Amino acid sequence: RDGNKPIVFSVTCLERYQSDIVDEFLRKFSSRVAQTTSINSQTTHLITNDDKHTLRSPLSMKLIEAIANHCFCVSYRWLIDCIKYDRIVDESAYEIEGDDTDYHSQGGPKRSRSIDKRQSLFENICFMIKCTENNEIKMTNDRLQDLITTCGGRIITCVTQGLLDQFEIVVLCDKLYVSERRHNYDQCRSLGIHFVSSDWVLESILEYRPKSFSLYEETPL
Repeated sequence: RDGNKPIVFSVTCLERYQSDIVDEFLRKFSSRVAQTTSINSQTTHLITNDDKHTLRSPLSMKLIEAIANHCFCVSYRWLIDCIKYDRIVDESAYEIEGDDTDYHSQGGPKRSRSIDKRQSLFENICFMIKCTENNEIKMTNDRLQDLITTCGGRIITCVTQGLLDQFEIVVLCDKLYVSERRHNYDQCRSLGIHFVSSDWVLESILEYRPKSFSLYEETPL
């Protein structure tokens, strides 16, 4: 990493005492470090809490947004060592391998960070968002849309032959949505349109590679 490049970081899932470490880090390196409340294209680092499981972060919307934006996702212990050694130390030893559920394969943050072609995860996919919002991780449909476009996907409101010829079409929805449209579900499937839950987007980003659609398919009741 370029040693002189400014560090713009955001934090997620920190305990009170860890937030105090963040404040000390900001004071000590104030000339080249800044903090933002949300993740955006300027953010370079996400600081998280890996006390429960070393180099694994609790699952949060910010973790997903940070991976989508190719940020360096690191343990708060990186800050402790920067303060201790009085310089910005190399962060690769502190890089988070993934979230702390045992559900996802690891290495997504690093895969995202080291990819040559930025914002290309969903580059050949068009999405229609028809799902209800996920309050569990505070994911509104606006944030879902931002994640998709950050990863190179397109948002569409209707399917045309031209789009079908050029792109993979994914409808993000729930079981109720496909059940209410049972009459043309089979026809849409035969055209190659995928009906999947929004978890497909989140988990593809977490691992930073497209997951198999079949695991997330929504079928009529």
